[in-house]
Amino acid sequence: MKKLKSLFSMVLVFCCWFSGFAQGLKVGDKMPEVTINNVYNYIKPEIQWSDFKGKVVILDFWSRGCKACVEAFPKVEALQRKFGDKIQILVVSSDDKATLDKYLSSFTKTKVSMPNVPSVTSDTLLGQLFPHIFVPHHVWIDKDGVVQAITDGYNTNEESISKLLNGLTVSSENKKDIPLDYFQTHTLWDIVKLDSAAAVTYSFLFTRFLKSNTTKGTDLEVFDSSRGQIRTDYINGNVLNLYLKAFNGYRNGREMLAINRVIWEIKDSSCIAAPSDHQLADQWKAKYQFNYEQIVPFSEEANRFELMKRNLNSYFGKVLGIGGQIEQRSVQCLVLKTKGKFKQSPHSDPTAEGHYRNVPFPLVLMGIKSEFNKDARPFIDETGITGNVDMDVFEDYSRIKNQPSAEKLKVYNQHLARYNLRIIQETRRLDMLVMKEVSMQEQ
Repeated sequence: MKKLKSLFSMVLVFCCWFSGFAQGLKVGDKMPEVTINNVYNYIKPEIQWSDFKGKVVILDFWSRGCKACVEAFPKVEALQRKFGDKIQILVVSSDDKATLDKYLSSFTKTKVSMPNVPSVTSDTLLGQLFPHIFVPHHVWIDKDGVVQAITDGYNTNEESISKLLNGLTVSSENKKDIPLDYFQTHTLWDIVKLDSAAAVTYSFLFTRFLKSNTTKGTDLEVFDSSRGQIRTDYINGNVLNLYLKAFNGYRNGREMLAINRVIWEIKDSSCIAAPSDHQLADQWKAKYQFNYEQIVPFSEEANRFELMKRNLNSYFGKVLGIGGQIEQRSVQCLVLKTKGKFKQSPHSDPTAEGHYRNVPFPLVLMGIKSEFNKDARPFIDETGITGNVDMDVFEDYSRIKNQPSAEKLKVYNQHLARYNLRIIQETRRLDMLVMKEVSMQEQ
């Protein structure tokens, strides 16, 4: 009865131990005391794990059909010979000995034999402790029986073994096997998330409108020094916004493109702006708002907006049949010019709206231009003024705030006259972003 109770206790302990490791051991886990059967080229047909106490153990999983595994046998034997009693390499296969012998005999050009190390065949136990899909699969266990690394075969060399013997890390990244059928239901992005070593070098992603993000046109730019990458995200932007982002990238001192520097030569204009009927807004967003993400290495920083242009033309050429490019066109412009010599004669009222003192002229110009942003005519500065100025552009801003461009132009010219400045309409040849229809088949 006592023997029966003792046997029951042993079975219970083994079952609890096995269920605990059903998912396999990982780095940092302790190797349990196990008995390994079907062992060849060893002093006995079975191995007690305690036989290797005080030694570094490397489990070399292989199988028939793995040519790389077989070709590595001479290296395995040489490493065992070099390090002697300090290490023990075991070659492990789930195939039976007869099957393996037959497979090795098929190498007729070069004679192949098992390395002079213990060989485990018909294995189930070690394979369950260290589940894997692809071979070679190497498990590194230190002198204290703690799993230190799980690697591919190429990691097993003199340098790595010496590191482990000296208490150093064998590999910073451990082998992760992903079943092939995983790709049937998962994307490459899902795989990358599982493998921190799979650094993304280039990535360009488009999606449609995100309902979960109600912020229109959100931009995000991340310089990740740890990965050496630049990630740029544009969330829920319309076609025009995305193209302006791309073409206003590195302008190299050239004037930034505004909405009035865009020419649309397309028949269907529904993608340009949201409908005034709010009931149709959700439908329009779903069709004409997009998300774009770009990931590039630091070396592509100066080229990333060119890449974005190509991405936009390729994608929108496919889904909307449109594309954009810069062309020189003759267009009607609002031109700020001097009438004689520019003179500074500030208004006496320092509290007046549009009151500037010792301010760079480009900042004054920015304020003036902002009042004509909705004008279809591009605003051009031909004054040649570069230094700091004292100016009072207008006195009563509220009087012209909601006026049409023609009225604003009249009021501004009245105030600018005191500085010998004026805004007039003239034709100029400018760089324009031209949006055209393209053949979807050509993209």
